Amino acid sequence: MVEAEEGITLTSGAASFLPIPGVIFRQIVDESEQIQFHAVWSPHNRNAALKNLLDLANAMGSAESNP
Repeated sequence: MVEAEEGITLTSGAASFLPIPGVIFRQIVDESEQIQFHAVWSPHNRNAALKNLLDLANAMGSAESNP
């Protein structure tokens, strides 16, 4: 959808090194407004990377709730 000029997405900085025709990467800087984050995963997934992501999301959520 991004390439078809029908949508936008957020991605990691590493993705900006991929040559994707028709896609322009823009860095978000000095953004003070928060956005919602939603994730869906299987409760049976025991992947260490998923656990790290969820731990980070929980920590960031807690930090924002308790400034």
